[in-house]
Amino acid sequence: MKRSNRALVRVSFLSPVGKINFYSLVEILGLWTSSLLLFWRYKRIVTLKFKGADYDSFISTFNQLSENEELKSIDCLIMIHGVENKLIFYHPEKKKNKDFIPMDQIKKDLFKNTDSSKLNLLYSTACYGASHNEKFIESGFNYSIGSIAVNTNAATEFPLFLILWSFGVSAKRAIQISNPGYRIFDRIANLVKYKDTNSKKKMEGNPMTSISPID
Repeated sequence: MKRSNRALVRVSFLSPVGKINFYSLVEILGLWTSSLLLFWRYKRIVTLKFKGADYDSFISTFNQLSENEELKSIDCLIMIHGVENKLIFYHPEKKKNKDFIPMDQIKKDLFKNTDSSKLNLLYSTACYGASHNEKFIESGFNYSIGSIAVNTNAATEFPLFLILWSFGVSAKRAIQISNPGYRIFDRIANLVKYKDTNSKKKMEGNPMTSISPID
């Protein structure tokens, strides 16, 4: 598969719009890192960030990309907050701009509005991402990765995973290499203020899923 046949969707919304805090830095670093490491592998990189990371835009983006006949594979990086069985998108009229969307709804809307045969990898840094895996697989993704509970180790896992992924390593093998060491970050987070941390990743789907051989 050629670079021209691939698209990447990035969704980033971690802090209330207009506020500067720790999560603002995480957002910037996540977008910068993924741009630097993946630009050479995708013809289209669509970024839904800050006010653009609303749920309607998320669904419509997949709809538009899947209708593009040249594109054969769509990957997605989820860099937003999550709770059990829900993801939190931007909403201008809700408290702290947070829009809690149940995974059942996400599955339904993706399946209805997207050519599911083009959905490939879903990698999530959201907390409780493991509880989202099943619905992403049911919506059509080949492989979905997410943390068991509060996710703390993105600073090291995220870039290493993306490097391995970009060079054609399977998603399963890439996360096996990049996830170990998560307990250190969980313990540090516990000392600060975070509870219920468990950054161990759970995966569902086809373990051989990859970006495809380098062209």
